[in-house]
Amino acid sequence: MGTDPCQAARSIIRAALATVAAADGCRLCLICHPEMAHLVEACTHGGVATRLEAVPDDASALRQALEQCQRINLPERSEEACALVASTAPLLDAPARSLLLAPLHAGATTLGVLALQAAEPQAFTPQDELRIQDVSAAGAQVLQQWARLLRTEAENQDALAVLEALNDGVVVLDGEGRIVRINRALAALGLFDDGALTLPCAPDDPRCPPLLQALLQPSGGSVLGPYEVTLLLPSGARQTLRVTPSPLERPQGGEVRVVRDVSMERKATETYALFISQVAHELRGPLQHIMGFTSLIRDIDDLPRESYGRFFGHIKDEADHLARLVDDLVELLRIEVGRFAVRPELARIDTLVANVMERVRPRIVLRGLSLTLQLPPEPMLAQVDPLRITQVINNLVENALKFAPAGGTIAVSVHPDGDHHVVVSVADTGPGIPSEAMDHLFQRFFQVHGDANRSTSGMGLGLYTCREIITAHGGEIWAESEYGAGSTFRFRLPRATP
Repeated sequence: MGTDPCQAARSIIRAALATVAAADGCRLCLICHPEMAHLVEACTHGGVATRLEAVPDDASALRQALEQCQRINLPERSEEACALVASTAPLLDAPARSLLLAPLHAGATTLGVLALQAAEPQAFTPQDELRIQDVSAAGAQVLQQWARLLRTEAENQDALAVLEALNDGVVVLDGEGRIVRINRALAALGLFDDGALTLPCAPDDPRCPPLLQALLQPSGGSVLGPYEVTLLLPSGARQTLRVTPSPLERPQGGEVRVVRDVSMERKATETYALFISQVAHELRGPLQHIMGFTSLIRDIDDLPRESYGRFFGHIKDEADHLARLVDDLVELLRIEVGRFAVRPELARIDTLVANVMERVRPRIVLRGLSLTLQLPPEPMLAQVDPLRITQVINNLVENALKFAPAGGTIAVSVHPDGDHHVVVSVADTGPGIPSEAMDHLFQRFFQVHGDANRSTSGMGLGLYTCREIITAHGGEIWAESEYGAGSTFRFRLPRATP
């Protein structure tokens, strides 16, 4: 077959010219149908063949030549001569008076035609016709083998291109369980250094990188079905990988394992599970209190009247707490599904703050706390959604109320920030926030842990919701705190003119 298709095509042409001595030249013409596409491309690019796009459907000399071997004499004049020359033009290298055409058939498939030509009229004999058929038959077999080989190579290259383009890692094992190929995504996982893996390599071979061995043989033996492995990388990071094995349907057997990094997915699942557990815990507390007080009211017949008022007050507080938890969950859902929206209108920020403080003042006094409220002498106008900004103010004040100890102080102020912004501040004399927690305060589900002075808990959604609301208004929100000396939360909004 030779070492490349162009060399094989040249050999066929040389054999044809050697077999038919009367020929001055020979052209190899190949039909470009799907099975032959890669061979035709290679031979035409190499200049050793002419492309025929399709088999003619008329009664031309070319169509006849693709069906059976024939000799054609090209006359010098007449309309018939012109038509014959036109139909055979793809087969000619130079002006000729004689053509000997031999089709290239491989079974029922027509690959093309060998076209020999001569400058002399009637140059070819019946014996030449018989001899060229043997050459064309042998040549067709060679070309068909090359067509299959090139098509297989192209399919392999396509498969390798797909393999390398995958975002998931892939490990291919042969029938003996040896690693014979990995893709770029698998190498990028950082399980081994460049050059540390020599293929083929068995997973239990001492030369196999330890992390790759742990990935492929997590239990020290064969595995069935998808599984997950958590590995400690040289960088110190932990990586969770999901491996899905699939057998290769081929006589020699083998297996392919698709490796996906699910570290973020696993972390999200753990966060979600923690969140569900936390929600259940947060809801259980108020419900238990409500159930306890209602049981006392039901079971004690001679309960003093003032106790009724006190118990119903506790029940209302716990019901309000439940309502806030549900509101936080609803806001989270709206943010997550992209249905969070603001409806801005011209509003007074100082009035919104004053209204919130008027509502919570009785609770502040009941807790034994001091309240200071500083409002500017002039109106602080802004284009905001009043309900959303009220929600932010209420969340910040509730946080201060939650953390400030008995006898402490909550200070709320509204003041202009230059000519174009207004700032709202809510400060408390609570335990403060550790410095390592400051950068995470406004993240979803984040809570400050290890606070012995904390009287109530939450789901870590309030400040996250505040940040989303203020950001949607084109503002910013931040916190200032010294651990052990209280905290101050501030947000800034663009001012508007009447």
